Amino acid sequence: MVKVLEYRNKTGGLFSGIGGFEFSFSQTGFENKWAIENDPYAASTYRQNFPDHHLIEKDIKLITSKEIKNLPNVDILLAGFPCQAFSVAGYRKGFKDPRGNLFDEIIRFINELQKKPKVIVLENVRNFYGHDDGKTWTYVSDALTSHNYSLVPMILNTSVSTGIPQNRERAYIVCFENEPGVNYKIQELNNKKNISRVELDYFNGSKSSLFLTHLRKNLITEKNKIKIKNRGSKYS
Repeated sequence: MVKVLEYRNKTGGLFSGIGGFEFSFSQTGFENKWAIENDPYAASTYRQNFPDHHLIEKDIKLITSKEIKNLPNVDILLAGFPCQAFSVAGYRKGFKDPRGNLFDEIIRFINELQKKPKVIVLENVRNFYGHDDGKTWTYVSDALTSHNYSLVPMILNTSVSTGIPQNRERAYIVCFENEPGVNYKIQELNNKKNISRVELDYFNGSKSSLFLTHLRKNLITEKNKIKIKNRGSKYS
């Protein structure tokens, strides 16, 4: 993705947890300029993983406009915003849950950073798109397009996107600046039969289409096998 789209420089992270997003992008040559995480245990782990990163350990709602404006500009904004409010494992309260309202903080950062990020990458639980009969997704998609971003909503399974032998489906939304008219249907890239190229013609030539084309070409089609060494135990 990096070479094709030529966004090779800087990332900033919201709700960074222990730094999973930051690690993935650093592996492809990006430099993380800042990350924000409020949970003390996650932040402690993050600092162990990335001692050189500028981690802001603070409730995102308490970060002032002045503090946001003083942050270095980034090319890509990463945000795995809290998913408990939308998860099938919880009560699925969505925006009625205070954790669900944290999406609005992403929009606040977009508005208050000195320069809008060229790309936004969001992540949440699989149920996100269907939550509250789709009203949650409508709210989020309207907010992003009104801020001049495209929408490439996807459901990715780790066993397909990475080859890791685990079925773990997550919702991802990739957004490119200055393409508000590009709005894809949800791409369920979970197995070969769902990988269709037909929709690429809708927005041919856009950065969003280029990204999606490149992603599909690089999906892993064979799962890695788990190897268990026999150490002489009856449980091996």
